[in-house]
Amino acid sequence: MSSSVAMASRAIVDLTRGAALTSGDVGALVRQVTELAATVLGVQRTSVWRFEGQGRALRCADLYDAGSRSHRVAPELVAADYPLYFAALRDARVIAAVDAQSDPATAELTAPYLAPLDIRSLLDAPIWHDGGLEGVVCHESVGARRDWTAAEAAFAASMGDVVSLALQTRARLTAQAALQEATRLDAEGRFAAGVAHDFSNILQAVRARAEIMGLRGDASVASQVAPLLHAADRGQALVRRLTDYARTREPQVAVVELGAFLTSLAPLAADVLGTKRRLVVTPPPAPCAVRVDPLLLERALINLIANARAATAADVGVVEMSAELAGSLPRALRGRGDFVRVEVRDNGVGMNEETRSQIRDAWYTTRGGGTGLGLAIVQSVATGVGGAVVVDSELGEGTRVSVFLPLTEPPAP
Repeated sequence: MSSSVAMASRAIVDLTRGAALTSGDVGALVRQVTELAATVLGVQRTSVWRFEGQGRALRCADLYDAGSRSHRVAPELVAADYPLYFAALRDARVIAAVDAQSDPATAELTAPYLAPLDIRSLLDAPIWHDGGLEGVVCHESVGARRDWTAAEAAFAASMGDVVSLALQTRARLTAQAALQEATRLDAEGRFAAGVAHDFSNILQAVRARAEIMGLRGDASVASQVAPLLHAADRGQALVRRLTDYARTREPQVAVVELGAFLTSLAPLAADVLGTKRRLVVTPPPAPCAVRVDPLLLERALINLIANARAATAADVGVVEMSAELAGSLPRALRGRGDFVRVEVRDNGVGMNEETRSQIRDAWYTTRGGGTGLGLAIVQSVATGVGGAVVVDSELGEGTRVSVFLPLTEPPAP
């Protein structure tokens, strides 16, 4: 080992006590791991890879080049092409391949990866999470073979353990945040249910009295009844929205193919948007399926359409609803697999910084007659299936709401 065992031990302790690990920032932690491992082991290249697409591919989360002191990513590897390598990862604490291009565990990597980069020796440690193989930390000797020592193998294994610990920390923090959010939403839901019940009783009394007045046949009174009935109907619509928000039915999760889903949702979305604004629906270019309650997803998207209608001007308003495989992900979702982005975009008034900072809070609204429940509903649907919501908006430049949902296998034909 090019550095002393004591130095390596101190470095591992620093990693486990650092802010990146304790905050669950896996991306930052991975960069620290690759830099530290290159220094301690004295190798030219170190990298961390994660399984994506339900284990079909191994995607590089970070590759550190010690010579240029730079971080980048490498092309992904198709897992099915390297069965012996992945079997060895599952069975061994570390793979210490002195001659990586001929070692039975790593030889199948030679043509696509090792030989082009002149990688002679590999020291790879698996990353485990929730009882499954999550990825691998790779240490690569370029241009010369390395006879790995037991201490070096132990250090490499510890790097895999540190990344595993970061994944566990992030999962724990995510679960805690979800519990806190569920508790908050439950309290708000109970309050909403109480308000809706009492308000509904009042509206029923108002409507009944107005109907009686209308039956008397007095024209002067009848002209006042229609606005009362209209106001009562609007109030009942608000009650239904409050009741929907408060409802705690168990989600009925199913596999939803988004192309067919958006197409079937288009007529309802167009009705909500009205005839004075244009709706553009773009299904995903390739089949994209997610596991979600279809009624809750419909409810979330219709809320976004209603928000877009309120934000856009008649005759010139355009609202786009689309879905596609997500290329870039929010930081909280990175390294957690593949996601689909369902997007609702409008060319409306947009939002200022103050509004953007409060839009996720239930009951917050900037328009008369609004309930402030729309985005809170969308947020709860997305986070309920392990996704996220990102809002991009500038005053005068419209709004784009991106709902990220985990990709799953499409339903059987």
